[in-house]
Amino acid sequence: MESGTGRLLLAGGLACLLAILVAAILLLAGGSDDEQPVSAAPAECLRAWNEDEDALSFARHNAIIHKYDSAQVGYLGQDPASKVSDSPADGDCVVVFPRTALDPEPIAAGQLYLGRLWAPLDSLMPLEEVARLQSEAFGGANAQPTADGRLEPLAD
Repeated sequence: MESGTGRLLLAGGLACLLAILVAAILLLAGGSDDEQPVSAAPAECLRAWNEDEDALSFARHNAIIHKYDSAQVGYLGQDPASKVSDSPADGDCVVVFPRTALDPEPIAAGQLYLGRLWAPLDSLMPLEEVARLQSEAFGGANAQPTADGRLEPLAD
């Protein structure tokens, strides 16, 4: 009986040690002071998105089916290696939904505003670049889709 109690105590102690180790790793991985602040979602891009019925439908689909709860909204240039920027001089409005790898349905990754319509990123650039933008969007997420598909700026 005592060996069973000893095993339980050992297992409990190891579980506590593991919990402390995980907590320490999470605290240390919290980031550094060198991180760039997230840029606010450009109002003109939010307005263009929120006034377009197709864009609203796209965001509803992404929130419900793909479980996206945030997006990076900014500007993207024509160069396939461009990064999402907060400067209108850098290109057209873009909305990218963050994911660690390319969405299995690449059309869901995001859209670029081409004057009067939003076009899927996967139709405009190589899938490797779409995947890169999705991965980078985690660090730049500045909006969230609402139940009706609108994009609202994230609170600071």
